[in-house]
Amino acid sequence: MVARRADRAPAGGLLVVLACAMGVGPLIMYGLSAVSSVVIDDLKISAAQFGWLATVCFIAATASSVGLGRISDRTDGRTLILIIFGGAAVALAVAGLSTGYAWLLVAVGLSGAAQAMSNPATNRLVSTHVDPGKQSKWIGIKQSGVQGSQFIAGL
Repeated sequence: MVARRADRAPAGGLLVVLACAMGVGPLIMYGLSAVSSVVIDDLKISAAQFGWLATVCFIAATASSVGLGRISDRTDGRTLILIIFGGAAVALAVAGLSTGYAWLLVAVGLSGAAQAMSNPATNRLVSTHVDPGKQSKWIGIKQSGVQGSQFIAGL
């Protein structure tokens, strides 16, 4: 575990990274939801099949959360951030390059895993790098990355 830096406060850039880490995982689901009618028409799927995209995403998040939580306890912060952003990037790439519904299911499954890693990893980074008196504020702000992601996807 990394020792807290008592000699200086964390840079504001860390807070931006943490907020982005919270929002990047679910970005694919928010984006798909924003263009759901186009996805349904383009892939020639039913509304129920479209609903399975969110279901698979959350099943993957649930199934991977315990293991990824353990990894977040044992891995350094930079690696955790790389895993979150890397996993989300791979999910977005798979979705963007997908030629059918099955690949889109794979993409949202990967996205679910990125989401599962976000909260334990970012909470650990806050507890490691932020003074206890400021942690609640930081956690609240970093959680706003989820809503920021919804806003960006809606645009």
